[in-house]
This record gives sequence, structure tokens and C-alpha cells, in this order.
Amino acid sequence: MIRTLRIAEEVTYTFDHGSKEKVGELSDEKIQILGRALSRQVDEWKVSLPPGVFNIGRIKRSYYSVRAYMREVGLYGLLQGQAPSVARVSIIYDCFNSTMKYLSSVLECPLDEMADWTALDWRSLNFIIMLSTKSSIILDSAYVSTEASQRAAWLGKCLDTLCLRAQELHRLKTESCSYFQKISTEWANMKVYHQNCLQRSLPSSTAANGAQMSTQLATQEHQPCHVPYVDNAFDLDPFNELFWAGFADSEPGLGGVFPM
Repeated sequence: MIRTLRIAEEVTYTFDHGSKEKVGELSDEKIQILGRALSRQVDEWKVSLPPGVFNIGRIKRSYYSVRAYMREVGLYGLLQGQAPSVARVSIIYDCFNSTMKYLSSVLECPLDEMADWTALDWRSLNFIIMLSTKSSIILDSAYVSTEASQRAAWLGKCLDTLCLRAQELHRLKTESCSYFQKISTEWANMKVYHQNCLQRSLPSSTAANGAQMSTQLATQEHQPCHVPYVDNAFDLDPFNELFWAGFADSEPGLGGVFPM
């Protein structure tokens, strides 16, 4: 766990998400190279674990959380209407893939175990949900395919399940704290936002350069799938800062609800 935190610190230093200037200096190809180098570090940590340890929920979630975090930078730097490069799509797809594996691990977690989560566990889950939603909007708005539809549907069902769990935990807690109710509402709003963005970006026709983009994607190590590219895919703003507002705000009394 300490090793993953150190790698996360290195990711923060390498990409400096809070600096628009530094992010702007990095090309998509350079980001991809740096991301792969950082991935090797976390993969080496995974290999070094004793047999069976990786199957522990918190360890597995820590691994996928770091992998998603080191690719978060791929969500920044695109202007509205700007088509992402093949390298950028690969970065975002890797981010989404890591978030889905994280969320799959969460869905396997019993409710009574989640009731004992710390505030850090819930903030990590909230962060992963935001990354998965934003990366899905970018990928599934830009590429139309059966896989994209299945991916969006899975994310929607995942959010529904997590909302139900949060509501159940809210009912189980006797303290007067509405944190679980709050995050349940926020996740439900994220699902609506996600679905609205995808509906707004549905193409009226297939772009002429679709086959060329599919061929380029086939050469990548990771790829969404062979799908037509949509010219009007970014006729919306999935990078609006309002999407982040309020999703990580703390609430009075939170420290008493989640034992650290």
C-alpha cells in the first residue's frame, strides 16, 4: 500500500494535474511513454506481492486506482470540438479499463465490509466513479459500436448498484449524517449526466475518415475497438469544471462515521 502511495506521488509530480502549463507541454505520445514507465513500477509491485495477497479487495483496488490515476491526465487538454489523437484515445481507454476493474472489485465487496470502510475508501471510490464517467463520455461519444453501448450500459448498472448500496448504508447508520444519501444522489446525477452526453452526441451520419481511424487504432496495444470515427463527437463539453464541483466535499460529522 505504501508503495502505491509513493507511485501516486510520482504521478502527481510527473504530470502535475493542477498546472495547465505543464500539462500543455506534454504531447500525447510523451504522456503515453511516461504512463507506461509508471505502469511498470506498479506492475513490479504487484508481482512482488506474496501469493494470494493481490486478491485482497483493498490491495486490488489500490492497484487499479493508481493505474487509473496515472492516466487521468489524458482527460485534460482537449478543446471543445477537438478530435483526440490515437495515442490520447489509448490513454483514456486504459484509464477507463482500470476504473472498470476497480469498480468490479467494489461490486464483489459485501455490504457489511463496505460499512467498515474509511473516509479514504469512499473518496477513492468517488474519484474512480468520476474518472470512469468522464472517460466513458469521451470514448463512447467519439466511437459508435456495440462495445461502446455495452460499456455505457455496464457503467449505468454499476452506478445503479452503488446507489442502492449507499442508500442501504444510509438506512443502517443511526448517526444523523446524510453522507451516504448525498453520494447516492450525486452518483445518480452522474448517471443522468453520462446518459445525456451520450444521447446528445449520437451521430446523424458516419464520418468519411472512420475506416482510417479504425486501422490506426488496430496498431495500438490497447484499443476500444474497430469503429467509425464521428466528426461531431465533441459537440459537447465533457471537460466542464462544473462536473467536478461538489463531488468531493466533506461533510460535518464524516470523521465519526468512517473509522480511520
